[in-house]
Parts: sequence; C-alpha cells; structure tokens
Amino acid sequence: MQTTISDANILDAVLLSMERLTGAELVAHHKNFSSNKQAAEAAGYVKVLPDGRRRVQLAKYRDALLVAAGISPAGDSAEGGRKGKPLSYATRVLKPGHAVLGAAYLAEAGLEAGDALQIKVARGRITLSAA
Repeated sequence: MQTTISDANILDAVLLSMERLTGAELVAHHKNFSSNKQAAEAAGYVKVLPDGRRRVQLAKYRDALLVAAGISPAGDSAEGGRKGKPLSYATRVLKPGHAVLGAAYLAEAGLEAGDALQIKVARGRITLSAA
C-alpha cells in the first residue's frame, strides 16, 4: 500500500514549520507583494484549522508591520492600557437637559462615581475636567 501526500498537505506542513518574518526582513518582504493577504501568507502569518482549512492572520501581520516600522499598534500603550477600538462618543441631550457619559470614558479619565467635575462652556463647546 502506497501513501500519497497532496500538495495542500505539503503546503500546510511547510507553513506550520515556517517562522514568521519580523522586523526589517518583514518590511522588505512586504514590498514584493501587491496583496496584503498574499504577503501575510508567504511571511508565515497563517493558522491551519483543525478541519484543514488555512486562515491568513491579517491582523497579526499588520501589527507586525507596524512594530517593524516603529509604530505602536492601535490599543497598545506604555501603561499597558486597554486594547480595542479607540473611544469615540456622541450623545444626545435628554428631555430634562441631561447628557449621559459612558463608564469607559470616565474610567479612561481616571474618574469614579462621586468625583466632582468642572464644566466650562466657550465658543459653543462644553469641556469637562476633574475639579
């Protein structure tokens, strides 16, 4: 009985054993491709799923490119701050004249329940700061 190995299985084995490119080597590699997906796959940013499908890890590839260029990926900070989408908030003034601020915004400003706020109104803008 002879066992045959498909081209896909060979590619999976190569991808799993391949080290991911980083640093200047990754930047130089990236310049050779017109597609981020192709560049990420060729640089080793691929995960083989249990069912055999391959998933290109574009987010990890982009983060590695940013780090190689000396730029901190979004959400990272020197203090080990929160990760994810940056806060961007709009609210409406409610009927009795109240406006609601989310807990994440107050936490990012270092405020807790019961803290006093100073309110300044100038040129059509409202500015809140710790009192």
